[in-house]
Amino acid sequence: MSGSSPCIHSNLLLLVIFAGLTLINAEKKVYIVYFGGRPDDRQAAAQTQQDVLSKCDIVDTEESIVHSYTKSFNALAAKLSEDEAQKIAGMEEVVSVFPNRYHKLHTTKSWDFIGLPRTARRQLKQESNIIVGLLDTGITPQSESFADNGFGPPPAKWKGSCGRFANFSGCNNKLIGAKYFKLDGKPDPDDILSPVDVEGHGTHTASTVAGNIVKNANLFGLAKGTARGAVPSARVAMYKVCWVSTGCSDMDLLAGFEAAIADGVDVISISIGGFTFNYAEDIIAIGAFHAMKKGILTIASAGNDGPDESTIVNHAPWILTVGASGIDRSFRSKVVLGNGKTFLGSGLSAFDPKQKNYPLVSGADIPKTKADKENSRFCIEDSLDPTKVKGKLVYCELEEWGVESVVKGLGGIGAIVESTVFLDTPQIFMAPGTMINDTVGQAIDGYIHSTRTPSGVIQRTKEVKIPAPFVASFSSRGPNPVSQHILKPDVVAPGVDILASYTPLKSLTGLKGDTQFSKFTIMSGTSMACPHVSGVAAYVKSFHPKWSPAAIKSAITTTAKPMSRRVNKDGEFAYGAGQVNPLRALSPGLVYDMNETSYIQFLCHEGLSGKSIGAIVGSKSVNCSSLLPGHGNDALNYPTMQLSLKDKNETTVGVFRRTVTNVGPAQSVYKATIEAPQGVKITVTPTTLVFSPTVQARRFKVVVKAKPMASKKMVSGSLTWRSHRHIIIKVIGCQQHQLGSCFVKLCDSLFLWLYKTLLSIGYSSLFWIEKKRSIIMAYRISLLLVVLMAAAISIASEDKATYVVHMDKTQTTALDHTLGDSKKWYEAVMDSITELSAEEDGGGEEASDPELLYTYETAITGFAARLSTKQLESLNKVEGFLSAVPDEMMSLQTTYSPQFLGLKFGRGLLTSRNLANDVIIGIVDSGIWPEHDSFKDRGMTRPVPSRWKGVCEQGTKFTAKNCNKKLIGARAYYKGYEATAGKIDETVDFRSARDSQGHGTHTASTAAGHMIDGASSFGMAKGVAAGMSCTARIAAYKACYAGGCATSDILAAIDQAVSDGVDVLSLSIGGSSQPYYTDVLAIASLGAVQHGIFVAAAAGNSGPSSSTVINTAPWMMTVAASTMDRSFTAIVNLGNGETFDGESLYSGTSTEQLSLVYDQSAGGAGAKYCTSGTLSPDLVKGKIVVCERGINREVEMGQEVEKAGGAGMLLLNTESQGEEIRVDPHVLPASSLGASAAKSIRNYISSENPTASIVFNGTTFGNQAPVIASFSSRGPAHTEPYVIKPDVTAPGVNILAAWPPTVSPSKTKSDNRSVLFNVISGTSISCPHVSGLAAIIKGAHQDWSPAAIKSALMTSAYTLDNKKAPISDTGSESPTATPFAYGSGHVDPERASNPGLVYDISYEDYLYYLCSLKYSSSQMATISRGNFSCPTDTDLQTGDLNYPSFAVLFDGNSHNNSATYKRTVTNVGYATTTYVVQAHEPEGVSVIVEPKVLKFKQNGQKLSYTVSFVQLGQKSSSSGTSFGSLVWGSSRYSVRSPIAVTWQ
Repeated sequence: MSGSSPCIHSNLLLLVIFAGLTLINAEKKVYIVYFGGRPDDRQAAAQTQQDVLSKCDIVDTEESIVHSYTKSFNALAAKLSEDEAQKIAGMEEVVSVFPNRYHKLHTTKSWDFIGLPRTARRQLKQESNIIVGLLDTGITPQSESFADNGFGPPPAKWKGSCGRFANFSGCNNKLIGAKYFKLDGKPDPDDILSPVDVEGHGTHTASTVAGNIVKNANLFGLAKGTARGAVPSARVAMYKVCWVSTGCSDMDLLAGFEAAIADGVDVISISIGGFTFNYAEDIIAIGAFHAMKKGILTIASAGNDGPDESTIVNHAPWILTVGASGIDRSFRSKVVLGNGKTFLGSGLSAFDPKQKNYPLVSGADIPKTKADKENSRFCIEDSLDPTKVKGKLVYCELEEWGVESVVKGLGGIGAIVESTVFLDTPQIFMAPGTMINDTVGQAIDGYIHSTRTPSGVIQRTKEVKIPAPFVASFSSRGPNPVSQHILKPDVVAPGVDILASYTPLKSLTGLKGDTQFSKFTIMSGTSMACPHVSGVAAYVKSFHPKWSPAAIKSAITTTAKPMSRRVNKDGEFAYGAGQVNPLRALSPGLVYDMNETSYIQFLCHEGLSGKSIGAIVGSKSVNCSSLLPGHGNDALNYPTMQLSLKDKNETTVGVFRRTVTNVGPAQSVYKATIEAPQGVKITVTPTTLVFSPTVQARRFKVVVKAKPMASKKMVSGSLTWRSHRHIIIKVIGCQQHQLGSCFVKLCDSLFLWLYKTLLSIGYSSLFWIEKKRSIIMAYRISLLLVVLMAAAISIASEDKATYVVHMDKTQTTALDHTLGDSKKWYEAVMDSITELSAEEDGGGEEASDPELLYTYETAITGFAARLSTKQLESLNKVEGFLSAVPDEMMSLQTTYSPQFLGLKFGRGLLTSRNLANDVIIGIVDSGIWPEHDSFKDRGMTRPVPSRWKGVCEQGTKFTAKNCNKKLIGARAYYKGYEATAGKIDETVDFRSARDSQGHGTHTASTAAGHMIDGASSFGMAKGVAAGMSCTARIAAYKACYAGGCATSDILAAIDQAVSDGVDVLSLSIGGSSQPYYTDVLAIASLGAVQHGIFVAAAAGNSGPSSSTVINTAPWMMTVAASTMDRSFTAIVNLGNGETFDGESLYSGTSTEQLSLVYDQSAGGAGAKYCTSGTLSPDLVKGKIVVCERGINREVEMGQEVEKAGGAGMLLLNTESQGEEIRVDPHVLPASSLGASAAKSIRNYISSENPTASIVFNGTTFGNQAPVIASFSSRGPAHTEPYVIKPDVTAPGVNILAAWPPTVSPSKTKSDNRSVLFNVISGTSISCPHVSGLAAIIKGAHQDWSPAAIKSALMTSAYTLDNKKAPISDTGSESPTATPFAYGSGHVDPERASNPGLVYDISYEDYLYYLCSLKYSSSQMATISRGNFSCPTDTDLQTGDLNYPSFAVLFDGNSHNNSATYKRTVTNVGYATTTYVVQAHEPEGVSVIVEPKVLKFKQNGQKLSYTVSFVQLGQKSSSSGTSFGSLVWGSSRYSVRSPIAVTWQ
C-alpha cells in the first residue's frame, strides 16, 4: 500500500476499493454477447445463444455460459477466449461483444432542506403502487426503514420474487423483491451469497429513496430527527449486483437491469459508475435505454472524481445524472493545543477525551526506520515507531483513509489529519480524529516543533450550521466527455453527510479495530445524492403515472433551484440545472418530452455507427440514413442546451429547436424575455406560446450568436417565459412583481454552453456561455387572455388542410424493432416538416404546428395530418415520403332480398355447417344502433373468435356493454371530419359509434342482421328480415357523419379493421374516380386484400351516365344496384280512364276521385316542384297535387302539400330519371310514377277539370326483375378501363332493413315518425348484400382467397331476368343492359358457392398489373408502400391480369387490332372434370381460345389458356364497344366471363 495516492474513504465512495479489478483467467475471460432487444420467444433465443457458441467449436456450451438474458433483452455472458470473442462478434446474429468490466459504487435533514417536508401533499394510494428498483450492494430486510406495518399486498403489476437466503429473513409488503447476481459463481470471502447487505451502501440508498418514517434516528446523538425516504409509502425492490471484494461487474449489472425491467419497477436507482467513452459499450447506458423504452426512468450518480473537469460518468441523455451538494448542516471537532490555540476540524468523532491534554507528535518525526520516513508522515501502516505512538495524538498528512486505525492499533490516542481535499465532507472516525486544512496543519506542525512537550486534545464532534447549498468537492464535473452537446450533470441533490439506515454486519468505518455499530450512519457521495433524485422521480410519478421518463426528467430539471457560481466556480458543470426542487417538480407547467426515436436521432447526429446504435437500442444495426434527421445544434429536445465555439476568430451561431408540452392549465399564454451577456446575442422565435385545450405542444427556436472569447471564459444569459393568471397566488406563495402581477418561478434550468476547441494550437480551451431559462408563471383571469388566445388559434388555422400522406413502408419497418410504434416515426415527421418549413421561411414564425390526426400501419403506410402549404412542400424533403393526397369528403353511396337471391334457410349455402363459421364483417359507415333487435346475440352460443383483436370503444352514449357476441366491435373516427367541418354537434350526432344517420344501421343489418319476424315499414314489405349472413359477427367502424365521410377517417377505420381481424370489409362509400396511386380507398383496400380480407364497395349512384363508376380497383368487388320483383303498388286512375302503376310506402286508405292541380293551378312560381311556400291553400285544399322530382326531398314535397291542405300527391319522374321508381314513406296519399306515365299525366292536366284517384295495393310480387337501377353508376372505368366495372349487380332498390328509432324514415327535421325498419335505395344497399354473400362463401370455403371468392361470385352470375329475357336497364335507351351496367351479371349465391373453376389472383399479381399501367416508381411505391419494384426484363400487358372478365381496348384508327391474353383457372369443383370453351363473340371481333378443352384430374389443379381477340374487317366507327362472353362448360358447371371490346 506504500506510495498509493490519496483516495476517498469507503464511506464516501465505496467504489474506490473496486477500482481496477478484473477477472483473472489466463485463458478465458467473461464477455457480454449482445443479441438485441427483448426476444418474442425466450426459448428460441436461448437456443440461438447456444448455437452461436457451438459455431465457435465450444464443446461444453453449458460450462461456457455464465448467464443468459432473455427477459428484458437478448444477451449472454460467457467465458470466451479473445479469438472466440472476435469470431462471435462477426456473426450475423450478434449485435456486439465486449468484455465484462467492473464498476464502482459511486436522511433526517436533507428532505426538509430541499423542500419536501413530511407535511408535503401526497397521493398515498398511487404512491403505494410505485415500485423503486435499486441496483446496489443489497439490503437489510430487518431494518425499521423497510417494515411493512400498514402496507397492503404488492401492486398487481409486480412480477418479481423474493426468496430466503443466508442471513436474509425475506421480503414483506414494503420490501417486495430482493435478488442477487454473482454470475461468475465465485464466492466472495468478504460477502454473503444472498441479497443481504454486508457493505451498508444499498441499505443506505434504499432507505433514502423510500424508507419508512423512523423517529429518533441519529448517529452518536448527531443529526437527530425523523428519518424517512422521499416516498415512504412506495415499495422497494433490491437487486444486489455489487460485492465487497470484486465490485459490480457488467454481467451482473445487465442481469440486474433485465430483472428490474421484467419485474415491473417504475424507477431504477443506480449509484454505480465506470468511465467510458462509448455508449455502445456502457452497460448502464444500454440497460437504462431498455428501461426507458418500457417507461422506466433511470437515475444514476455522476461519480466521485471531482473536482477535476470531464470526470462525470453515466452521461447518456436518457439517464438522469445526479451530482452531490451539501446541506446546511456539518460536523466539526475542536482541536485545542497545549499553547491554548484552538482550531476547528471536520469529521465525526464520538469520543469524549478522558484527560485535558495528550502528548502530540508528528508522524514525520517518528518513522519505524529511516527508510520509512517518507511514509511515516502519512502514517501509513507499518511505517511508524510503535513506542513513540503509544498514548499520543499523531499529526498525519492524508495519503490513505484510515490513519486513525493505524494509530490506534499501535496504542495511540487518535489522529489529526491534514488534507487539501474533501474538507467539505466530514468522515466518521473509529478513534478520536479530525481533518484540517493545510494552513491549520502548518500551524500545528509549527507548534509541535516549537516546544519540547507539545500536547493537544480532540473534543467530541458537534453539529454546526453552515451556508448551503454548495457542490461537493468530490462530485464529478462536466463537461460531458462523450457528447459536447449534452450538459451533465442534470441536477444536484444532497449527498454530503446524509443520515440513513445501515447494516448491522459492518462497523461504521469498516476499519480494523472499529467496534462501532449502528442502525443508522452518515455517508457522503453522489451515491447518496442519486437516491434523493430517485425518490423525487417516484414522488412525481405518483402524481403523474402516465408521464414518460423524459417528461419526469424534464420536470425535475426545469424546476431545479439555481445555485451560485460565485460559490461553485465550475458553475453548471458542477451543478447542472441546479438543486432538485421536489414540490415544484410536481407542476412544471411545461415539459420537454422525448422518446426512443428522439434519442436514436441524437445518436445518429453524434456520428455513431449504425452498429453501435444498434447495440444500444437492441437491434443488429440502425440505418441512420433511413431516419428523419434531428434538427438544431444538438438534434434533441433536451431541457438544457450546450454549444461549442468552432473558431477563435469568427462569430459562432447555434440554432436550437425545442418543443414544450403544456402540462399546466389548459389555457395559457407564455411570453418570452431575454437577457444576454456581453458578446452574445440570443433571439427566440416565436416570442409568444399559446396553449389551449386542443393545442398542448408548441415549438420555438433559439438562435445564439457568440463573438470570440478569451479561453476558458464562462458567461450566461437567460430566456424567461411568463404566464399570468390570478387564482393561485396565495397557494403558491409567490412574490410581488413591480407591475403588480405575481410571478411564480417554474423553470430555472435551460442552460446554453459554448464549448470551444482550439485544435490549431494543439490544446483544448474551453469557452462557456450559460443560458439560464426561467419559465415564470403567474395566473391572471382576464377576458383579454381569452381573446388573444382565440386570435392566435384562428391565425394558426389559416392556410391549413387535411392530407393523407403515404410513406415508404421500408423506412418505418426498419425501425419497428427499435421504435415499437410507427406513430413515433410520424411524430418525428411532424417535427421535421415544422423545422424545414420554418427554415425555408427564413426563420420566421410558422402560423401553427402540423396536427397529426391518424397513423396508418396495416392497410396502408402513412398518416393523416392538418398541414399548411409550406409544411406540405416540406414533406417532399422528408426521407420516406411518397405522396400526399388532399382529404376528400366522400358520400354514403331486406325482408325479401335473401329469397329473391335464391337463399333458403336450412338449404344449400344456409346450412348449419356453413352458418356456424365465425366470419367477421367490418362495416365502414355511419355507425350502428346497437340496441336494435337485428344486432342481438340471442342463440349465439359460440364465443367471440379468439383471433378478434378489436374493442367496443366508449364514446357519446356508447359503452362496452353495447357490444355482444353479434356486434363484437365498434369504433368511431371523426378527427378528419372535424378538421374540415368543425366539431360535431353532439345534440344531433354522436362522437361515438352510435348511428345518427340510419345508413350504417341499414347496411349492417343487410349484410349480417339477425332474423326478425314481422319486420315492415308502415306495414309494407312485411315478413322475416334477415341479413345475407345472419350468423356472421359484425364490427362497426363509424367514419361518416351528416356532412359526409372524410377519407382520413375512412382510412383510419379500414386500417384498424384489418388490424382487428375482420374477414370481409363492406364499403358503401365513394368519391370521385381517380388513378389508383391517388385513390386512398383503392390503396387501403389493396392492403386489406393483402391480409386476406374480401373488400366489397359500392359502384356509385351517378348513373345512368357512362364512365361514372367508382371504386374500380381490380382487387375491389364493385357492386351495381338493381331491382327485385317486389313492388309497393299505388295505382293512379285518371279521369280519362287511363291507369298507371306507381309505387308508395303510404299505408293509409285509398283516395276518391279528386281534382288534379299542377304548377300554376296549384300556386305561384316553383309550385310545380312543391317547394316551401309555393303552394296556395286556396288552390290546393282537398285536391291531388302533381309535383315534379328534382329539388326538394320527396317526403318534404308531401309535407308541403299536406300543409297547404292537399288531399294527395302524384310525384313525377323527369325524362332523364326514366322509369325507375324509388319509394318513399309519404305522410299523405301519394304515388311515384315513371317518366312515361308522367308524360301522359302532364298532357292530361291541361284538359278541362282533370281528376285522379290513388289506390294502394300494398306489397306485390312478380314484377320483371332484376332491372338495373337508373342511379347505378355505369362503366367503363374513367381512369383505368382495363377491367370491366362494375363487377356484379345486386338488390339495391327499395330494400327494407334495420333503422334507428331516433331517425325519422324520411330523415327530414319536420318528420317526427319513428320506425325500426326503413326502405331505402342505392349501391350503398346493394354493396352489403354482396358483403354478406362473401361472408357465407368464406364460411363454406375458409381457405379461399379474396380473389377466389370474387371470381366465384362473378363467373356464376346470371344475365337473364325472371322472365328469361336479358336483364334490362331503366336508364338506357337500349332495353338491354350491358356489362358496363351489371359487370358479369346478377349475383347467384348458391351457384357461387360451387363455381367449378375460379380465377385466383395474388397480391403480387395486382402489383404486376399496376406495373403494366406504366406507373412510375414513385407511384408504385405509394401503392405498394415502398416495398416493390417493377421488373425491367418482362413485357407486362394489362390484359394478363388473371381477372374473371375481359376488357379489350382497340385503336379506333387502326384496322388490324388484335390482343392475346393469358388466364389460369383453378379447379374447385369435382376432381375429374372436363371443360369445353364456348365463345359468344362480340360484334366485329373473332375470339380464339387455346386450348379449347381443359381436363382436370384433381381438385386444386391449375390449367392455363390463352384467348386472342382479332378485329374482323373495318369498324364502322372509330369508337364504341361490342360485348360478348366466354364460357367454360362441363356437364355440371358453367363458368362465364363477359367480354367488352372498346375502340377508342
